[in-house]
Amino acid sequence: YKKMDDIDIFLAIGDNNLRKSWYEKLINKFNLPNLISPSALIDKNATLGISNVICSNAYIGPEASIGNNNIINSGSIIEHEAKISDHCHAGPASVICGRSKVARNCFLGANSTIIENIKIAENTIIGAGSTLVNSILNKNGIYIGSPAKLHRENK
Repeated sequence: YKKMDDIDIFLAIGDNNLRKSWYEKLINKFNLPNLISPSALIDKNATLGISNVICSNAYIGPEASIGNNNIINSGSIIEHEAKISDHCHAGPASVICGRSKVARNCFLGANSTIIENIKIAENTIIGAGSTLVNSILNKNGIYIGSPAKLHRENK
C-alpha cells in the first residue's frame, strides 16, 4: 500500500494476535482512529490511544488509561485509574476495578472481574466468569475460576 493517510480503517478483529498483526501492517499507512459507540460513557479525564473499539454501554472511568488497538466490549467497565496496555480485549460485561494494570495482549473473558490494584502480565487469558483476586506476574498463562487459578500455559 502507498501511504493513504486520508483513509480511516477500524480493526474490529476479536483475536488479539491477528488484530495486532494487522495494526502493525497498517499503522504507518492509514488513519486508525478510535471507534466509540454513542452509548459508551468515557470520563473526561480518561485517556485513549488509537485504534480502539469501545462498544455499546462500556464505561471508562476517571484517570483510566487505554493504550492502542484494544477492544472494550459491550457493557465492560474500566474503573478509575485502571490501565490497559496495547492489543487487549475486554470481553462483554467484564470489569476491571480501580488502579489495576493489564499488560499487552491480554484477553479478559465475558463477565470476568479483576478486583482493585491487580497487575496482569502480558499474554494472559482470564476465562469467562472468572474473578481475579491476586496479581499475575508470570506471562502466558490461562486463568479460570472464582477465584481464578492457573489452568495451563498459553502457548
